[in-house]
Amino acid sequence: MKVLGFEPDEFSFVASLAACGELAWCNIGRGVHLNLVKIGMTPNAFVESALIGMYSKFTTTTDGKRAFDAIEDKYLVIWNSLISGFVQNGYVDEVLKLLSIMREENLEPNDFTFASILATCANTIIVEHGRQVHSLILKSDQKMNAAVANALITMYSRAGREKEEEKVFSKLTTKNVISWTAMIGAYVQCGNCQEAFRLFE
Repeated sequence: MKVLGFEPDEFSFVASLAACGELAWCNIGRGVHLNLVKIGMTPNAFVESALIGMYSKFTTTTDGKRAFDAIEDKYLVIWNSLISGFVQNGYVDEVLKLLSIMREENLEPNDFTFASILATCANTIIVEHGRQVHSLILKSDQKMNAAVANALITMYSRAGREKEEEKVFSKLTTKNVISWTAMIGAYVQCGNCQEAFRLFE
């Protein structure tokens, strides 16, 4: 592209960063980042988000955090990218710290934020953290959507908390196929096959 005399724009950079992340092309990805700095383009939220996402795919969350720290205006999409990166790499404590910092800065998490965080809490060891996040969701002004409810059901089922998963499912006003499947799977995981079959019917 550059050889032919075309200058990359923000869309070119987002696509290039995403491709490098998916294909684990670390050196090329860093080269794209360097090129972005060299041409002096002021990156927008989508370019910055793609940059953090790429480094997360390389499992180099330190570079992703460095890119995050260099951003002046941290929009929610930027925070979500970093949280998602830490989730992918299993850094539970860092994810929960980021949630705490977001709240201190009066930035309201959205459904994507909550679903990502709950994904890290979906085991018996740290389910109490997940319950705290659940409590935060209930206190927030947001109406719980299917994606967040499904993440909660999965988390509680892996922890063997059948009553809590049932409570989440029963309060979900709009249930989609994924919600029903998550609840059926939760019953199976808890060894309650009879209830799973009843729900299936």
